[in-house]
Amino acid sequence: MSEPTTAAVQVTYVTAPACHYCEHGRAVLAEIDERVPLEVREVSLDSEEGRRLLAVHRFAFPPAVIVDGRLIAHGRLSSRRLVRLLPLEVG
Repeated sequence: MSEPTTAAVQVTYVTAPACHYCEHGRAVLAEIDERVPLEVREVSLDSEEGRRLLAVHRFAFPPAVIVDGRLIAHGRLSSRRLVRLLPLEVG
């Protein structure tokens, strides 16, 4: 019998230059990725897409984690909280 597989969660990670919370967030996402497959796409807040995401989601400060078009976290990230909020599909 084969092991259940988990599809990679598509994550948009909005960052800013010289953002220490962004560095911390990268480490948190890497830690989670060891347990739950993530496909992380990083977007700079300085880019056109980053500014659009800020306008849509209105997060107070970076980093921001967006999954399925929904802001699930921003600022100092917690791996425990993120794992609870991620849409995990086991099939």
